Amino acid sequence: MSDETLTEKATAVGDATESAARKASDAAASTGDAVRRIGDKAADKAGEVAKKTTTAADKGAASVDKAAKDATRSVKDAAKAAKDAAKATEESAAPPARSLDEIEADLDATRARLAENIDALADYVNPRNLLGRQVDKVKGVFVDEYGGIKPEPILIAAGVVVALVGIRLLRRRGRD
Repeated sequence: MSDETLTEKATAVGDATESAARKASDAAASTGDAVRRIGDKAADKAGEVAKKTTTAADKGAASVDKAAKDATRSVKDAAKAAKDAAKATEESAAPPARSLDEIEADLDATRARLAENIDALADYVNPRNLLGRQVDKVKGVFVDEYGGIKPEPILIAAGVVVALVGIRLLRRRGRD
């Protein structure tokens, strides 16, 4: 081969390499943008979850608030990690360790877990369920496991009621 032919082939290889590098850089940038958008969506969802959970916590469950904050913090940390990963991907122009579909699947699974947790917490703080748990506690004191009445706690409760009525009557007589 002549030097001219080798030069032409080297130029063609250089052009192809440069084109491939541009395409890889463009792909990394678009992947980074997609990961950033997914991270933003996750952060938005976390904000919505926090608002809903805060409303539930205002109705009387401090534990719901703490769990929601923990969940929100976890989602925000995941979103931040996704953003950091996107930024690192753009800077290195290397292909991502996980595909966009894998990241979206992870985010969907996280959203599903958060939705289940919020539903469970909302069910836990539901006034009807709170009342039911309290009634069960009282029944546990006065009723045995076979459904029979426990006489000792009932006698104690009746004695307390009689004593309170007696004290009240004595106070009324003392005033007259």
